[in-house]
Amino acid sequence: MLAHCGLVPAQVALGSRSTRLVESALGYSRAVRSVLIPVLVLSFAGACKKVAEPPPTQGRAEVVPPEPEKTRDYDPVPDELLADDVVAYALAVWSDEAHTFDEEAAFQIALKVVGDEMSITDETASKAGTLGLFLKLQAFDDFELPEQNVRIFGHDLTAQDKKKLLGARSALYVIVNTTAERAMADYQRASRVVAALAKKTGAVAVDEETREYFGTSAWNERIDNAVASPQFNINWHTVVHSYRKPELARVISLGMAKFGLPDIVVNDVPPGWSSSMASLVNLVAQTLIENGGQVRGSRLDVSLESLKNRDFAEAFELDEGGTGKATLSLGIAVAEEGDPDNRLVEVVFPGPKGELHTRQRALLDELWGASPDQVIDAEARNVALAAASEKARAELIKDVKPEFGGESVMRLIVKAPFATADGGAEHMWVDVTRWEDTTIVGVLTNQPVYIEGLDKGAKVRVQEGHVSDYVVWLPGGETRGDYTSSILQNQ
Repeated sequence: MLAHCGLVPAQVALGSRSTRLVESALGYSRAVRSVLIPVLVLSFAGACKKVAEPPPTQGRAEVVPPEPEKTRDYDPVPDELLADDVVAYALAVWSDEAHTFDEEAAFQIALKVVGDEMSITDETASKAGTLGLFLKLQAFDDFELPEQNVRIFGHDLTAQDKKKLLGARSALYVIVNTTAERAMADYQRASRVVAALAKKTGAVAVDEETREYFGTSAWNERIDNAVASPQFNINWHTVVHSYRKPELARVISLGMAKFGLPDIVVNDVPPGWSSSMASLVNLVAQTLIENGGQVRGSRLDVSLESLKNRDFAEAFELDEGGTGKATLSLGIAVAEEGDPDNRLVEVVFPGPKGELHTRQRALLDELWGASPDQVIDAEARNVALAAASEKARAELIKDVKPEFGGESVMRLIVKAPFATADGGAEHMWVDVTRWEDTTIVGVLTNQPVYIEGLDKGAKVRVQEGHVSDYVVWLPGGETRGDYTSSILQNQ
């Protein structure tokens, strides 16, 4: 008998104002004006189908022997507050006119907004370490913002806003130097200054920390949600990026510097898990905001139930078995090109390197839950199923293989047969991380039903000629493949 696992892709539902994830098939540069391509990230709630012994030519997938060495060593996070004593960051307004901004007029606008709540001065005082709000005018020489940046990172932009960004020639930076105690209040004040400057000059509001562009309504809505905990919701003020490097993803937050806290990183994430891992990153960020950055022995307890901001917590929908809580291990992250200019803390999974993804998957399932795989029995020599698999293999090798590893393939999963004890096979989905010659390597995305000792998250190897189906995600969320699902569902 055979088992087919993972039939119908089901979108992860995280609420109306949940984690904002921007995902890219490739890495990105450190520049604020980098281009990232978004993708609709899906999880798989599947079905297994047990079928009779297939022809010998079908072959079997293999489990890759675990690597004996441990995951790399991490410097532990000190058992103390992660909040910085001094908080520094920049917001801005951009314009397509080089001389739109008058520094003296800008100074008066800022002074009118904050009054005596913050000192306002020029860049010289900022470099000297003086606390307060500082204004800096800068011209853009030979700079052209890619249209994709505006489309992906823009919020409620008018046609005129987009024109100003694409033709940007200057920026007026609102630089904030403050203390941890004043960080939240001064962030609100600086945001109001940006709103006033944008309104007076017609320029566009920009968050230099999250690399996003805002129309008037979006920026004002952000200000309305920039209130202190328990009302404060981190989703309005940070963003999570995910990018391939080159096989597995690096998931990282941007924007925590505005609150004197480190940004959060998770390395070596299978592409299909980016959405769940981004939600974990966001939960860590909200927890640190609410507890003031307190950790204990390099560990952090996260719990949706314990959060003060109920809107944030209730935006998450748990699947079967999800507890909404976990204890995480933290380490000091090593900065890479493209990371924010901020301290970085990494969520780590200590243990044997070859079992890393099993540990990652176990934690995500404990936290968010998982849809159980449905089991359906069927005959292996099903003519329609065989024809669908043959079509899928031919298409995969001819059309998808040449594009794998490039910007046009955001994610690829393949279905492959794994040998069962009774001489049959269990077909399960594999999240592809590498494709060399005719060998596909990836991470098992289903929990086996008929195979003992093999777990979801295991590293496996598949010969391309043994694949029975595939699904590929293209930029913008479009998918191709998945030819066997409808046949199995109709049986």
